[in-house]
Amino acid sequence: MYYLFKKNYTYFIVLLTYLSFVNLSLAQESRKFIVLNEGVIGISKIESEALNNFVLEELALIDSIIPVNKSELASAKYAGCLDDECLSFLSSQIKVENFLLWSLEKKNEKYKGVFTHFIISKENDYKKVKVKSSSFSITTSVADEMILSFKMNIWKTLDIEPPKDKFSELIKQKNKNKQKLILSAAVALLLISSLLGGQSSSGNEIDPFETPPGWPNS
Repeated sequence: MYYLFKKNYTYFIVLLTYLSFVNLSLAQESRKFIVLNEGVIGISKIESEALNNFVLEELALIDSIIPVNKSELASAKYAGCLDDECLSFLSSQIKVENFLLWSLEKKNEKYKGVFTHFIISKENDYKKVKVKSSSFSITTSVADEMILSFKMNIWKTLDIEPPKDKFSELIKQKNKNKQKLILSAAVALLLISSLLGGQSSSGNEIDPFETPPGWPNS
């Protein structure tokens, strides 16, 4: 009896040690990110804040990334500056090396976005070191297509594989939007065709069952 208890207890300790090691490894691999809006053109302040929250939510879904929330930035008395000295101070204050900056410009139905990942660390004397940047340009009247480009460039900039289920869902949504556009275009063409047809038939057409004017009577 004592032998069985001792054996099971040993297994339990080994398992507990292993789980602790796995959790520690995962914690070490996780990276904290500060997300900042570098500038927007053509969209409102409310839309800008909504997009920044969207980026934070998207990063929170990724296992290896922890986004810094607004309360942490507020506790560091961050006032929205973007110069090197300010960001270096922010990095040292809240002990975060990774930054993701984004910007977006909208003109009519054309969107241009830029994402930049850079690191500020003590090892580099708190100077900005760019890791990767990506950009997109899309013309669309469908907000979901712009959001899809937004998401894909977040993943691309951070070298992260998109969640397959989520990516498939986005592609399906994009295809649905395309189908809606094609259907709308087809309906519009039919309406235009019917209108043009109606206009052409409203001329001096002759009723086939009437005698044409000037035609000799039989």
